[in-house]
Amino acid sequence: MENVADGATITIDAALASTFRVTLGGNHEITVINPAYDGQKIVVEVTQGEGGPWSLTYSSALDFGAAGQPALSTTAGDEDDFGLSYKAATGRWRVLAFAPGYAN
Repeated sequence: MENVADGATITIDAALASTFRVTLGGNHEITVINPAYDGQKIVVEVTQGEGGPWSLTYSSALDFGAAGQPALSTTAGDEDDFGLSYKAATGRWRVLAFAPGYAN
């Protein structure tokens, strides 16, 4: 598990772990870099920080398919989880699952 720093661009380095956690402190962009291999899977856990609700924009590294981009939970402390899989042929991370609203 890897804690990720919040910032204007939240960068998930997929070479470091398989699960990543970030707490939002503003409206930011998220991206994933350094896939290790085709089919690699990771989980990204996003928690709403105080002062929000905060939103995310997503870099072109993430592909949401026909479902489109999800809306994050809006309650401070709630966690939304993303399941991603890397597709080498496209060079993008497919968002396989979005599970919103876990209370912490």
